Amino acid sequence: MNYQEEIGLINQMVFQQSDQDTFDYFKKRLADTSKDSDAILRGLFCHALGTTAYKVGLYGRAIDYFFNSLDCYQSVDNSTPYRADLISWETIEIAFAHSYINQTKLSREFLERESVQKSIENKKIQHHLLLLEGVLAYKEDKPALFVSKIQTLLELPLNPSTILRDFNEFILLFRYSIALEEYEISLKILDILTSIATQSNRIDSQCQLAECKVLYYKSTNDIISYKNTFLELISLTNLKEKEYKKMKEKNIYLTDIIFHQYEQKVKTNKRIANLKEIAEIDSLTKLPNRYRINQYGPSQFLKARKGQKNLGVLMLDIDNFKLYNDQFGHLIGDKYLSLLGKVLRKHSDNAFAARLSGDEFLVIFYDQTNEQIKEYCKTISSELKNCDQIIIDDLPFGTLTISQGVVNEIPDYDMTWEDYVRRADYALYKGKRSNKNQITFVNV
Repeated sequence: MNYQEEIGLINQMVFQQSDQDTFDYFKKRLADTSKDSDAILRGLFCHALGTTAYKVGLYGRAIDYFFNSLDCYQSVDNSTPYRADLISWETIEIAFAHSYINQTKLSREFLERESVQKSIENKKIQHHLLLLEGVLAYKEDKPALFVSKIQTLLELPLNPSTILRDFNEFILLFRYSIALEEYEISLKILDILTSIATQSNRIDSQCQLAECKVLYYKSTNDIISYKNTFLELISLTNLKEKEYKKMKEKNIYLTDIIFHQYEQKVKTNKRIANLKEIAEIDSLTKLPNRYRINQYGPSQFLKARKGQKNLGVLMLDIDNFKLYNDQFGHLIGDKYLSLLGKVLRKHSDNAFAARLSGDEFLVIFYDQTNEQIKEYCKTISSELKNCDQIIIDDLPFGTLTISQGVVNEIPDYDMTWEDYVRRADYALYKGKRSNKNQITFVNV
């Protein structure tokens, strides 16, 4: 029996045909093989059913099918061709499925099995194993290990027999690399996703690819590409919904997969509705980003000028932040930025706080007095001082502090929003030149 032909057929069916067609086909094949003694073939069909369930997010069902497949492979004689590799592959698949439901400890246990360790030199197994190692490293909050594993993975040639199957895993790694701001890795993965989506020729793959591009352009502040890709995503999503409607009319989905695909379609619509919001939030501090500032700031400026109300703009940054990054590394710096974002969110019920760039933050106040803004500044500074030990016990440059510059006036008709931001920035650096850890007010 040429199992390689069956494996090729499985990959083609699972990742290029409709989910229902695949499910029906391999259920029939499994029923037919149950009448004879070919356990390897039954295992392959169980694997195909598990992969189909896995692809649409039914991870519990996928794990059941993968275990059935593993039992089939283990039941045959040790001399059976491909037996060891199939057992290793199926064990990794089970580990992958557990990682998707955040059972990382259990996933690690499967990777440590003897069957997997013996097959590490197999290029196909090695490729798949590195994918999973990258996923687990991120889930276990080990960014350096994540980068190391993915860089090793990207150096390997793509495996033609599994490239379609790896699409969802590469999407996951792409999102993780974006979250860690590893944009060079993200771009390489994006090229791989583009290649896979082209080969699969499926509308859902093209939608997923467009979502990844939107996320990449948002994260790298490429606003023009972001807008163009966002429009492309909307067009693809509409086309995808039309195709799903045609499939549903032909009644080619099983009841549970119909329900799941409906849920996925609803989630896709929600993701599109929320993309604007996601694009405006800084992932590290959970504060609005520069894009949102550029929308909110000018509107509040015009509102204050028309209503003759005070508009306050506070610029702040962390004193000696570069020294801390150089001394302790960016992970420590990121923790402090995250902490500052948390403090600003906590105390900004009556203000708009956002991350401008790097360690620079901007807060907008509407109809507030100088005294109220000064009290806000003192509160932020005081709370941060009490949280220093969260970052590190021994600070070589003294207590971590922030400098703050404020302008607060009724906007004049000769002024612009940019004037306000420039003056607040001037106030910030005027204070830093005289003595850091200052609150400095200036007039426009």
